[in-house]
Amino acid sequence: SLYRGSALRQIVHSFDRPGPWDDHSLIEDYALTLDLKTLGFHVRAASGAQVLTDTPATFGSLWQQRMRWGRGGVDECRKRGWTHATRRDISCYLLFLFGLTMRIVWMVYFTMLITLAAGFAFSLIGFIPLALVWMDRVTSAWRVPERRWTDVLIAATILAEDFYGFFLEACTGASIYRSLRNSQQAW
Repeated sequence: SLYRGSALRQIVHSFDRPGPWDDHSLIEDYALTLDLKTLGFHVRAASGAQVLTDTPATFGSLWQQRMRWGRGGVDECRKRGWTHATRRDISCYLLFLFGLTMRIVWMVYFTMLITLAAGFAFSLIGFIPLALVWMDRVTSAWRVPERRWTDVLIAATILAEDFYGFFLEACTGASIYRSLRNSQQAW
């Protein structure tokens, strides 16, 4: 990250803290971004930046990392409320809840169709959303720099991304639930 020193000093002065970082935040970099936006600064990401990082080695550590990030984001938005700095993120959480609700409704509907032995009506129009999702995932994988043909093949199966999507939905849903319950979240 790169910040102007004057911007960081303004955060210290405006929020009456010993430093620019919020020591009470689970994700202090996001809190700093919201502080900068609150003060009217424009925050941007370098589109061509490449970042090297260590990925979690186990499923448990990945879950813990995602829970910290998800819970930290929800907590920061709840702490600040609906402002020009948070409205986009809060809108994304609301859209996430809508999408999750639709997925649950679909699973209940599908389960009831099978359980009640109701008939299925085959219609090609039902494949249009699936085809659009498939095309989006394949073309997204194709645009990744230094991709391999196996990367595109894995994206084309849709399954790997859907399983990871389910995992992220579970993390986000659990983060929202824990934030609303004010349960303890460790770093």
